[in-house]
Amino acid sequence: MEEMVRRLICEKRQQSVAQATPSEIVRRYFGPLGGVELGERAGFGFKVPDFQAPSST
Repeated sequence: MEEMVRRLICEKRQQSVAQATPSEIVRRYFGPLGGVELGERAGFGFKVPDFQAPSST
């Protein structure tokens, strides 16, 4: 019995290390197969800066 509990704890720890991001969890449960289509990530009233391209100003 103890060995089974240890194994379960070990498996849970390994799963928690590889935890998905909140957006991945939402896609898994509410994605196209679940009936909810997640749109593109929207801006929140401001332009997201692009640090890859140098600014021309």
